[in-house]
Amino acid sequence: MQILRKVGILCAALAVAFCVSAQTKLSDMFPEVQTPPERIYLKVFSFVPLNEEGWVITQRSANGLILSKIGQTPEESIVIRAFFFKLPPFKTNEEFFRLFKEAGVKNINPERLRIIKNEVVTYPKEGTDCAKSHVVLEDNAAAKRVGKTGIMMQETLAIYCAHPKDKGIGISIFYSHRYYPDQRDSGFLDKSTSVFDSVEFVDLSVTGQPKKRVEKETDFIKNERYNIQFSKMASDWDKKENLTFKNIYRFINIHRKATIWIRAVKYEFKSTLKESAVSWMHNMENKYEWKNVITVGERETILDGKNAYWRYYRYKMHSSSDIYEKIYLVNINKTMYQFRISAIGINTYRETKNDFENLVHSIKFTDNAFGE
Repeated sequence: MQILRKVGILCAALAVAFCVSAQTKLSDMFPEVQTPPERIYLKVFSFVPLNEEGWVITQRSANGLILSKIGQTPEESIVIRAFFFKLPPFKTNEEFFRLFKEAGVKNINPERLRIIKNEVVTYPKEGTDCAKSHVVLEDNAAAKRVGKTGIMMQETLAIYCAHPKDKGIGISIFYSHRYYPDQRDSGFLDKSTSVFDSVEFVDLSVTGQPKKRVEKETDFIKNERYNIQFSKMASDWDKKENLTFKNIYRFINIHRKATIWIRAVKYEFKSTLKESAVSWMHNMENKYEWKNVITVGERETILDGKNAYWRYYRYKMHSSSDIYEKIYLVNINKTMYQFRISAIGINTYRETKNDFENLVHSIKFTDNAFGE
């Protein structure tokens, strides 16, 4: 039953306040969800996010992802979590419903949270068993940024389904909103229903994952020495190869003051990815006299199914404007890969960050990415 604890409202999809300053946007730290949105595939099912500005991908894992958005105030947050999991055996619809009704509020702290509503009903989805839960919690100790007093509400709608081709695979999507009692979104039900109704199951009898279009080898840059492949950059990025300091690629934006590096270092690492990032930054501070270094955000993530870590930070050099950078680190087969963007000024960073994120999330680590 451990997997069902992960399905619980608090430990799976509870919306929380985002700890960012008023000058920092979520999109500075996380990849943005484009508008209009495209269908997102998660191996065994897919869905379409809401057609709204402001959504970002705050977490990726091997079996799902989390999309997040700030609400009307910094304390308000909206979260969509989509994931799949191993489903315990069940024989009837009643057993199926009971699994999720028990899990939904199983691990809450009664001293902090009061259950206002916990309801599970049938959710119609052709060809399989599905349930929809609606949980409303009153939070009397919610973390706040601006010091506003009073309780907050945590409301979550979620659907759970067994895969129609394999009842041992469960899928779920949560739509969760944290808000002040007088600021509930009147479109909460319509928005969550739009996401739920977009769910489509991937045919498990077909090998591979549906793609938006057929990928061609000419769409990618491939480095056989370092077993890495990624999408080609737009024409306003000038590419250099085989540079010093283990930088295998450098891209300079010819219109803006921004640079992207791809670096690979071969040796056996004994430290964590975070420790490696901290050590590297410390060396850069000393070597290039970085000043006023501030880490704005950091998180573990997944790149091409591999454990990764990113850090977003800013600093000054000499009398220059603030320099904004983000790095990703991945350690595979005794090779540390580093992907880094550096931009002078926050506006330049915001103008070029999406190109960087698209490159990073197109990366494939494989001996032969096209299976030839």
